[in-house]
Amino acid sequence: MTSKDKWLQASLLLSSTAVIVVGVLSGTLAQSNFMSASVLQYEIGSTVKIEPTSNFPDINISQIEAGQSVSDSATCQGKDFISRYYKGSKARYNQTLTLEATCLRGRQNATYIADQIADNKKSLESVTAMIGVVQKLLDSANAKEKNLVTRASVVIIPAGFEGGENYAFADNIDMKCLKQGKEVVTAKIGVGTGSEQIGTVFKVSSKELEDELILMKTENAKTNKIVQGYKVAGKSIPIGTISGIFLDLMALRGKMANKFVAILPEDLHTYYPDIETKNNYITMTMDFDIKDGKLIKVNDQIPWIIKNTMSTFGIKGDFVSGTITLDGAKYETFLPIQYMLSDNTKVSNAHLTRLKALKERYENLLTQNMIKLKTLADKKYNCPS
Repeated sequence: MTSKDKWLQASLLLSSTAVIVVGVLSGTLAQSNFMSASVLQYEIGSTVKIEPTSNFPDINISQIEAGQSVSDSATCQGKDFISRYYKGSKARYNQTLTLEATCLRGRQNATYIADQIADNKKSLESVTAMIGVVQKLLDSANAKEKNLVTRASVVIIPAGFEGGENYAFADNIDMKCLKQGKEVVTAKIGVGTGSEQIGTVFKVSSKELEDELILMKTENAKTNKIVQGYKVAGKSIPIGTISGIFLDLMALRGKMANKFVAILPEDLHTYYPDIETKNNYITMTMDFDIKDGKLIKVNDQIPWIIKNTMSTFGIKGDFVSGTITLDGAKYETFLPIQYMLSDNTKVSNAHLTRLKALKERYENLLTQNMIKLKTLADKKYNCPS
């Protein structure tokens, strides 16, 4: 392959990997806001029943069945019941119901807070793991900058996001009678209006991010098909073709730059087996050519039009000869080694800043929720002794 062909291929490849690699290793980081909602067992605004579970103080909220309705509990109990146990006083019975409803509300709050605590812990675990793998990559990159690099490999995965999580909740809890038609199902049960509480959780991936990774894989496959087509035909890739693809993909890169992170390949299986199983990642390996114990620099071979185009997008520094294997597609090309390594350091540090802030946030949320739950427990969840 001629030097010109390598430069043309380098430009085309960089336009594709700008979405995948440069997009990961540069750009402004921001938070995504994908909703990651749990499935509620009822429709918002519907009549629900609130039932204690065997695991005190937990409760379960579910929608009443079709054909069921609620009515006054005392009426369903009957006069004999009220007379026998409450000296004929419906008001005294209703007072008992009020206390029981207050208890259910306390238990509901405890269940909600306990669910939040569980998610706080999961979020902390996930954020801490990502801090570890990003720091490990950063340490590796720093070592590579100080030593002769012959090979560098990374895996691109979703960078995680803080999204919404909904929790089952009921408003206007009261004790009522539940009927199926005219038949009494139970004379006393907690009922309310189905609603929800919204919290935040940290998750590594989502359907949206998986779709964007598929898009990046598709763009890389297109690039490889173009390269191989010209290679088989024994022709050089027209500069006009490269320029059009480069501009299109750099625009796409801007939309994706904040959503993905690079980690070392060995950490994929250890920390992200689900991502590995789903093939929800992209691999990249760079092999650098060596001569007389040194990298082969090719700066003086850069065509001016390519140099100016890359400079416009901030791609500067020494270019070296090598091979890049991206998601299984291999390219003989020239690589901006200093740019890639320095940007990796910059953006890895930006990811660490973001993740450490999230870690502190979830630690604070966990502490606050633990205090809330203890306060409820100390009050016996507002239940009668």
